[in-house]
Amino acid sequence: QGSSESKILQTIINQASIALENARLFRETSQREQFFAALGRVSQAINATFDLPTVLDLICRESMAIFQVDGVYIWQRRGLDLEATAAQGHGKDAFVGTVIRASETRVFAAAVVNHGQSIFLNNLNQVSSVNVRLPDRKSIQAVLGVPLQREGSPIGVMVLIDRRNPRRFREQDVELATAFGVQAAIAIQNAQLVTELRELNEQLDERVIERTQALGEERDRIQLLLKITTELSASLDETYVLNRALELINEVARAPRGGILLADPDSDFMIYRAAFGLGRPLPPEGFKLTLRKGDGLSGWIMRHRAPVLIHDTQHDPRWVSRPTSDDHRSVLAVPLVSGNDVIGALMLFHPQPHAFTRRQLELVEAAAYQVSNAIYNAQLYVLIRDQTERLGKMLREEQIEAAKNQAILESIVDGVLVADSANIITLANSATSHILDLPRAELEGKSMVDVLGRYASFSKAWLAAIAGLPSHPSQAAQSPAGDVAVTALSDRFTIENRHISMTLSPVLASGQFFGTVSIFRDITQAVEVDRMKSDFVSTVSHELRTPMTSIKGYADLMLMGVAGPLAAAQARYLQVIKNNADRLSMLVNDLLDISRFETGKTELDLRALDMSQLIEQVVRGHLQGRIQHEKKLIHVSTEYSPSLPLVQGDHARVTQILNNLLDNAFNYTPQEGSIAVRARAGGKFVYVSVADSGIGISPENQERIFERFFRAEDAAVQTVAGTGLGLSIVRSLVEMHGGSLSLESELNKGSTFTFSLPVVDGEV
Repeated sequence: QGSSESKILQTIINQASIALENARLFRETSQREQFFAALGRVSQAINATFDLPTVLDLICRESMAIFQVDGVYIWQRRGLDLEATAAQGHGKDAFVGTVIRASETRVFAAAVVNHGQSIFLNNLNQVSSVNVRLPDRKSIQAVLGVPLQREGSPIGVMVLIDRRNPRRFREQDVELATAFGVQAAIAIQNAQLVTELRELNEQLDERVIERTQALGEERDRIQLLLKITTELSASLDETYVLNRALELINEVARAPRGGILLADPDSDFMIYRAAFGLGRPLPPEGFKLTLRKGDGLSGWIMRHRAPVLIHDTQHDPRWVSRPTSDDHRSVLAVPLVSGNDVIGALMLFHPQPHAFTRRQLELVEAAAYQVSNAIYNAQLYVLIRDQTERLGKMLREEQIEAAKNQAILESIVDGVLVADSANIITLANSATSHILDLPRAELEGKSMVDVLGRYASFSKAWLAAIAGLPSHPSQAAQSPAGDVAVTALSDRFTIENRHISMTLSPVLASGQFFGTVSIFRDITQAVEVDRMKSDFVSTVSHELRTPMTSIKGYADLMLMGVAGPLAAAQARYLQVIKNNADRLSMLVNDLLDISRFETGKTELDLRALDMSQLIEQVVRGHLQGRIQHEKKLIHVSTEYSPSLPLVQGDHARVTQILNNLLDNAFNYTPQEGSIAVRARAGGKFVYVSVADSGIGISPENQERIFERFFRAEDAAVQTVAGTGLGLSIVRSLVEMHGGSLSLESELNKGSTFTFSLPVVDGEV
C-alpha cells in the first residue's frame, strides 16, 4: 500500500511539474506575443517618420515602455568616436552631447560596439573593471547594451539600465533587446540617409542658385567685353578709342570721375590721355603730368602689374593726395598691358568710401585687356602709317642711291659679283665679265658653283665650301654663328696664262645669311713680281752662302790659333765676326727655306717616324747641348705614352720643327725656368706640345707671331738674336705635313706651342 501511494504521489508531482512548465511556457509565449506585437507597433511608429531626432526620441521612449527600465541611452558612431545623441529616463539631460572613443574597451558602450553582440551586467556595483560612463553611475544596479548595426557595420549602441533590481536582465532580455536593436538600427539608418539626402538636395539647390548667378554674371561680363571689343575695333583713332573705352567701362563701375594714364615713351613722366568728370576737356594729345612713372598709385600698379581696389584712400599708403584729388575716397584701378609691357593704368574714382566692389574690379580688369589691345592697334596703325611714309621716302632715296651705286660699281676696276642665299648670281659688273672672259648673260642668274667650276684650276674644296653655305636665311638663323663663314674666303686660280685672285665674303645681318659678295682681281703682274722677288732672294741667298762659309771658316781657324797666337782684343773681335757670320748664315738658311716654300720647290721625304725617339734625340742632342754650352739653368722634362703610334713625316723637317720650337722656348725662358715636351695621340693625329715658363706673348702679339720677320717690341724679345722667320717656317712645315699649329700663352707666365702630325695608316 505504501508503494502504491508513493507512485500516486510521484504521478501527482509529475503532473504538477508539467502544469507549471506549461504555465511558464504559456506566460513566456504570451510575453513574446505581447513583445512582438508591441515591437510591430513601435516599428510602424518609428518608420512613420524620417526625422532623425524624432526617430531617436521614439526609440528611447518605446524602449522604456517595452522593457520597463529606468533609462535608455543611444550613442551614434562618428568616425572613431561614439557621440551621445538621445536618451530617456534617468539623467538624460546630462547624457546628451558626451563623447567617448570607440577604442576605449573598458567603457561599456565601446565594448558592446567592438564585441558586436548584446551584453548585460547585473550587480553592477560589484563590477569595477567596466566604466558605463552614464550619469549617477552608483545608482545603476544592472545594465544591458545592444549594438546597433547595419549591413554588418556598427552605427551605434543602445544601453538600458535598471536602478532597483540588481539581477534585472536575463538571456531572454538579450534576445528581445537584440531584435528591437535591429529594428532601431534600420530606422536610424533610414533617417540618416534621408537627412543626408535632404542636406545634399539643399546643397545642390544652393549650388544651382550660385551657378545660375555666376552664369548671369559671366553673361553680363561677356556682353560687356563683346560690346567693348566691337565698338573699339571699329576705329583706329587713339583719342576716340580711349574716351569711348572709359564710357563703356564706366557703365559697370558708375564712377563720377575716371581717366587713362599712359607712360610717355620719350620721358619719365605720365600723360593724362583720356578722362571724364574732369571739369574741362583734355587736348587731343593729352597733357603731361608732373607724376613720374614709378610714383603714386599708378606707379605701384605698373610696377606690380596688378589691379587695385581701395575702399578708403585715407587709409592706404600707396595713395598720393594732390589738390585735384582730395575728394577721392574710393579707387578702382587696373594696369594696361600690351604684350610684355605695361603701357599705363586705367583709374576710376568715387567721393564715397567702399563705392566699388570686387565684382566690378574683375569686370574692369577683364575689359582692360580689350582696351590695351585697342590702344595697341591704334598705336600700331599710327606707326605703320608713319613707317609707310618713311619707307616711301626711303624707297625713292634708295632708287637714287641704287643708280649711284650702279655707276660706282661699273667704274670699279676689280670684278664684283653678288650672289643670293642660294648661291645664284644676281649682279656682276663689266670688270667681272672681262676678268672671267664671260658675257654677263652667262653670269647673272647662274649658280656660283657652275660658273667657277668651269675653271679646272679652281679649288674643288673651295667650291664645296661655297655649296655648303646656308641656302636660306632661316638656316643660318637656326645655326650657331660659327657655322656660317663669317670671315672672307680667299683663293687663286688661273685662266689661260692669267692669275686671278678671288675673295668671297658672306652677307650677314642679325645672325641671318643673305648671300655673298665676291671680288675678282687680275694679279698676273703681282704674281710675276713675286716670283721674281723669290728668285732674287733665292739667288742672293745662294751667293751669300759662299762668302759666309769662308768668313766663318777663316774666323774659326784664326780662333783655333792656326795663324799664330792672338791677342785678347783680336780674339774678341774675331768672336764677334764669327757670331755675326753665324747669324747671317742662319738668316740666309731661313730665307732659302722661305723661298723654297713659296716656289713649291720643297719636297718632303715622308716616312714612318717614332716621335718619342725623335723627341728624345732632339732634347738630348740639341736642347741639352745649348743648355750646357750657354750655362743656362733650365729644367727640361718629356712626357709621352710608350704606345705612341708612328707618324708620317720627313725626319729632317720634323727635326727642324722641334729645333725651332725648342730654340724659341730656350731663348725666352729665364734662368731656373722650365721647358716641357709632351706628345699624345688623338684620333688620326699625334699632338706634340712644347711648353715653357718664359716671358709669354701678349694677346695683341699672338695674332702676328707667325708673320714673317715679326718680332715684338718688348725689350726682353729684342735682346735675343733672331730673324723673325722661325715660327713662320714651323707653321709652313707643319701645314706641308697635313697638320696644324696652335698657340696658348699668357704674359709673364709662359707659352705652349702645339703641332700635329698625321698617324701612319693602320696605326689608329
